[in-house]
Amino acid sequence: MMNATCNLDEIACSTALWFWHANNMAGPAQTGNHAATTKIISIIECNGGSEQSRTT
Repeated sequence: MMNATCNLDEIACSTALWFWHANNMAGPAQTGNHAATTKIISIIECNGGSEQSRTT
């Protein structure tokens, strides 16, 4: 049986790397464009989404 506790760090790291590559984070991050990286991470909030859409 797989020990899930031992794999949580690996899962978190793999997920973060997938998100980084899938959303082309390297470009804005390397140029120090914090606004662009924030928008990629939180597109709904940055585009003025409704309060309800941000909390569900």
